[in-house]
Amino acid sequence: MAIQERPRGDLRCSKCEAKIGSDHPYSWCIKCGTPLPKDVQAQLAGLQAVKTAAAQAATAPRKTKSRPTTELVVEGRVIPCPICGHDRYWTRKTTMPTVGLALFDMEWASSEAVNYVCDRCGHILWFMG
Repeated sequence: MAIQERPRGDLRCSKCEAKIGSDHPYSWCIKCGTPLPKDVQAQLAGLQAVKTAAAQAATAPRKTKSRPTTELVVEGRVIPCPICGHDRYWTRKTTMPTVGLALFDMEWASSEAVNYVCDRCGHILWFMG
């Protein structure tokens, strides 16, 4: 049995022999799920673009909103986030409407809650005002 050489640029899966186009964006065969050999992956321009974009995103500084943060102090104790342990929060107010007030178009009279949002993980602590 003679080994047939493939023309240059004819990329195929090593398991199922499915043709892999040059714009294939994955590191695996979409027909059988087998990981593509590294030499095949290196020839895929689409995959290389995805890998480059992912590497740039991983090393880029995170863009965060510049919000003033504060500690949450209750009865003289600093309260850490119960999820991640961080101690910095940003605050907001949330209106707590009720059905009765909504029926009479008086939502403006509803009570408010103060929310402390953890600056690290986003967990929200609610305090009625």
